[in-house]
Amino acid sequence: MVDDPTFPYRVAFGLTVFGVLGVIDAVRNPQNPERLKEYAFLFAVTVAAMLYGLVHDATTFSLSPEYFSAVKGLRAPSFFPDVAQLALRASWTVGLAIGLTFLIANNPCKQRPQLPYSRLARHLGWPIVAAPTFAAFLAVASMVAPQWSSRALGVTALEVQDFGTVAMVWAVHLGTYSGAAVGLVAAVARIRNERGQLAATQACSSTTR
Repeated sequence: MVDDPTFPYRVAFGLTVFGVLGVIDAVRNPQNPERLKEYAFLFAVTVAAMLYGLVHDATTFSLSPEYFSAVKGLRAPSFFPDVAQLALRASWTVGLAIGLTFLIANNPCKQRPQLPYSRLARHLGWPIVAAPTFAAFLAVASMVAPQWSSRALGVTALEVQDFGTVAMVWAVHLGTYSGAAVGLVAAVARIRNERGQLAATQACSSTTR
């Protein structure tokens, strides 16, 4: 089992802090609680990432439980609680990073108006689509050319019973993280571009009045 008994308490503490700050903002600014909206968006993205991580690792665990013992160091792992806790720990961090990056990319400034949160959320499709796409690509690559995955993984066929599946699952995890990172960069670029277009539209509207 993952040796991190403080993880649930750290998550609960973080949620409590954000919740208290959000409530304070709602009380101070009942007409337009912007901070509360930001925290709600950040919370939603993080929860979505954690759910994605659970489904992702449930799938890869069903393909190769040996991957989690040989590569991740879990002793005789079961999905609950061992792999599930590992998935939640990793995806919590990823979801938080993606949500914060989106909020920073949508940070208010005079030159570029903010996107509504409904439009901002649409750009989450970039990492959501890119992550499984890259995962599938690298999984196929590991099956076609297993030499590169064996060198990168550092595990030989003598150390595991089903080296090919372990290497494929490792490639899936690598592809998921790589795809999410590439999708995040693409999403930020699209957010900035859309904010620029919105600013140009508003400038044209004000000029024609």
